[in-house]
Amino acid sequence: MTLQPATEVVRKEPRAGLALVTGILSVLLIWPLGILLGPAAVALGIAGLRRIRRANGTLTGSYMSIAGLTMGGVVCGLYLGALFLEIAALVLFGQMIPAAP
Repeated sequence: MTLQPATEVVRKEPRAGLALVTGILSVLLIWPLGILLGPAAVALGIAGLRRIRRANGTLTGSYMSIAGLTMGGVVCGLYLGALFLEIAALVLFGQMIPAAP
């Protein structure tokens, strides 16, 4: 009879999955919920990556965290770009960009 060495259980980090789902929803629902879901995806992605790195190989899901972080960052960047354009229009032309009829 031979004894098998004990193996560590590797599991996925839950925040990584939440970051991915939140990132996808922030892209799909960019208006009106993207302004809330984008930063949430960024925060969940960072939290997931931190936990994965501290776990010394017992947690996986870094690619899901990175994907959610990236999608949330893109949505945040789009909102910041739109805000910059609104402020520039207000300063240059004295009025906000009009909404489509």
